[in-house]
Amino acid sequence: MAKKIFFGAFVFVFSFSLTFVSAQEVQQDQQAMMEAYMKMMIPNENHGYLKNFVGDWDATSTAFYLLSGPPSEPENRAKRKKLIRLTAGT
Repeated sequence: MAKKIFFGAFVFVFSFSLTFVSAQEVQQDQQAMMEAYMKMMIPNENHGYLKNFVGDWDATSTAFYLLSGPPSEPENRAKRKKLIRLTAGT
């Protein structure tokens, strides 16, 4: 009987310690991931490519709704604005 109680207590303590270690590892992994995400959010030279799309745009598209009918050619307009400041000078 004493062996069963000792063994049960040992299993409980051992499993609790594994859970605690796993929780610490998870928290460290989450912190490392958050730091990586924050680093990726900082605007860099790759974001400068988006400057090409700023401005007023006019476009015409062609769509065929019926193969036997004439195509539809609607005119489209769009205005794109810069949402974030990429560097201190822009």
